[in-house]
Amino acid sequence: LISVTMKHIKSVLIIDGHPYDKSFCAALTQAYIKNSKARYSDLEIKSLVLRDLKFDPILKAGYK
Repeated sequence: LISVTMKHIKSVLIIDGHPYDKSFCAALTQAYIKNSKARYSDLEIKSLVLRDLKFDPILKAGYK
């Protein structure tokens, strides 16, 4: 089923929102990117890692 639907997908965005770079989520993100590139060479894969953006969902400093 996945290989059938992947024929129609041109690009994928993976969002990793975990605050720690050694997390299971980070490992899953990297594994998905690595395996997808190997399996689907024409697929455009982008990742957005929120911890690299210094994203603070709690707004400890308040609104600025």
